[in-house]
Amino acid sequence: MRKVLATDFLILMLILACCTPAFSVGPQFWEQSTFRDFQQGKVTGCSIAHEGRVTLSPELKPIFSTDQVLVWSMVNDSRGNLYLGTGHGGRVFRVDSKNEGKLFYSAKELDVFALAIDPENNLYVGTSPDGKVYKVTPEGNASEFFNPHSKYIWGLAIDSQRNLFVGTGDQGKIYKVDPAGKGSLFYETKQTHVMVLKLDGKNDLLAGTFPEGILFRISPAGRGFVLYDTPLQEIHSIELAADGSIYIGCLNEKAPRRIGTLGAPQPSVAPETSASGGITVTVTDAPIQAATEAHLEPQFASPVFTAGLSGGLRSAIYRIAPDLSVETLWSSPEESVFDLLYQKDHILFSTDTKGRLYELFLDRKYTLLAEANEAQATQLVQRGQDVVVATSNSGKLYEFGSNSPMVGLLESPVKDTQLVSKWGVISWQGEAPSGSSIQFFTRSGNSDRPDSTWSDWSSAYARSEGEQITSPSARFIQWKAELKGSAKVSPWIDSVTVAYLPQNVRPEITALTVTPQGLSSSRRPAGESTPTSGSSDGESKGASIDSQSSMTVTAYPTTSPSRNRVTINWQTEDKNHDTLEYAVYIRGTHESNWKLLKKELRDTTFALDPETLPDGRYRIRVVASDSPSNPPQSALTAELESDVFQIDNTPPKVEVTEKLAEGDKATVHFRATDVGSNLRRAEFSVDGGKWQMTESDDGLVDSKFEEFTIQTDALSSGEHVVTLRVYSASGNAGLGKAIINITKK
Repeated sequence: MRKVLATDFLILMLILACCTPAFSVGPQFWEQSTFRDFQQGKVTGCSIAHEGRVTLSPELKPIFSTDQVLVWSMVNDSRGNLYLGTGHGGRVFRVDSKNEGKLFYSAKELDVFALAIDPENNLYVGTSPDGKVYKVTPEGNASEFFNPHSKYIWGLAIDSQRNLFVGTGDQGKIYKVDPAGKGSLFYETKQTHVMVLKLDGKNDLLAGTFPEGILFRISPAGRGFVLYDTPLQEIHSIELAADGSIYIGCLNEKAPRRIGTLGAPQPSVAPETSASGGITVTVTDAPIQAATEAHLEPQFASPVFTAGLSGGLRSAIYRIAPDLSVETLWSSPEESVFDLLYQKDHILFSTDTKGRLYELFLDRKYTLLAEANEAQATQLVQRGQDVVVATSNSGKLYEFGSNSPMVGLLESPVKDTQLVSKWGVISWQGEAPSGSSIQFFTRSGNSDRPDSTWSDWSSAYARSEGEQITSPSARFIQWKAELKGSAKVSPWIDSVTVAYLPQNVRPEITALTVTPQGLSSSRRPAGESTPTSGSSDGESKGASIDSQSSMTVTAYPTTSPSRNRVTINWQTEDKNHDTLEYAVYIRGTHESNWKLLKKELRDTTFALDPETLPDGRYRIRVVASDSPSNPPQSALTAELESDVFQIDNTPPKVEVTEKLAEGDKATVHFRATDVGSNLRRAEFSVDGGKWQMTESDDGLVDSKFEEFTIQTDALSSGEHVVTLRVYSASGNAGLGKAIINITKK
């Protein structure tokens, strides 16, 4: 658990006390402490362990540039020379032990996917497409050595008898060529492509294929045995360990909809830019079409370890033990492993994300050692105490030394605080032993990528317990750590925290709805039938009136006018996620002052009893404040007024204008009027019986004045009462009655 020092607390409190009114009181903390957190930045001369510790690492130093886009293959000879096969110019470069390089051989074909060296330092060059194998002497004299009449040559290997094995595509065949150049079919894999070849210590040939990702072991007599049918599509690299274990790097899911990332360009296809990361070449069982992608900003994510699961994987590293048991050492849904290099008790491997170099142990612990900041790190070769790394996107060579550099840099990703923010302290957990040091720097800006509009890097912060950030207030911030050490000591960092205070933004009231008397706050569902005759029990339904828009409302007033309320609802937004409180005011249309109805509300609804106000037309105002989350000098408010709505507490006036009795039936004429609201519904009852719906004489109850004619069914002799009940839009009900005497002859 991270310790909170008293100094941190005092500094933070001082910052908050000095905040200007434009900034919110709630501090935020950007903390980075995991492998994934740190790897999202830029690493130079530093390593990141799987648990998130950052230390100095051997330097990844550029030593040679081919001026080509791609380096596909690399081997070294006994004299310390390195040979690089490139694309798409079909060139081979030789780099000597002093790292001085030059063009060594140029083939007619476009790409050199495979290279091999024999004991006399003759170089064998496998070209594609229309694959051929050329033999080039140390003096540079070249001749065609073997033509398998295959489209691609992916892998070459030389056995102790100086026989050359040639792995091809697009028929998945392996050829054996004797030292004189006489070749024959050695093994047919029944796969589309043989991607990689490797000879073990018993002169058995190991072959990795595409598209089923099968690892074959083939005896000198040409008898094949499947060592492992991987859950992925392509075996891209093979490495052998001293104990007889086999390590394989695999790419892509085994799924019909997926295409393998092989690397076989066609002459007519030019490089194109993309933002997803990696230089990929597609291969299918049909005539092969290729596409290269020179990626400007590869995406990346932390490797995810799995127990042999293939769903969603982009690549994996498997260990096949001498007893043929298999375990997954590393897998990732985002990064592709390109090459493996066994070193005593661990494996080095390279990927397509920023040209990364990883160290992986058998217990699955891993460390990001270095980044070349290229699209791919394609090849690894041991040269003395150092490892040479070849890259693509820019076809270069890098040397990864055995000694740690004196200085390493770790640059964070850009942090978006969403709003202009005031910066607090930057602090970190780590240690700088005697003879080493850690310093941090910050810069800020208001564009999502650092550019000329950003501030310069600040002066150094050296106190791990926290120092006030001096970069100007802005929306985006970035930090940089500089680790200095020596051959004996290295500083380390476990976590970094930046405190900031987002600018307080005024809250917004995005909607204000006032539901007047007699209307419910919900709309009648489409297709719902109107109440039938006699359905007067309970409350009836209606629709709301939104003050921000106009709408047609069908109202079904309640039967209890004294219980009708004006319902006020509102919606708000606050970009700071502050707690808001509200005040509700009311004002008549002919009044000048707002009257407070309720304050310090936390709910976004309020019910107004209309009987507390005289009849008339009114407006509502809601004021939202973020004061619960801010000091008084920083709190901000927003307000919104409603449209005009009616309060009407006076029931309609219902009177009898004429009544007639003819035989055993009666006819009564009523007049209904309302001063404040339009009439909405009418129903009648005879002798206190069931209420029955009725329409006005003009066929529609919709105005402040309506006339009604009620005709009864046959009545018994004697006195009868006919009652008419009329509702206004405000939910008020008025009644009128007529007394009729029926005299039967």
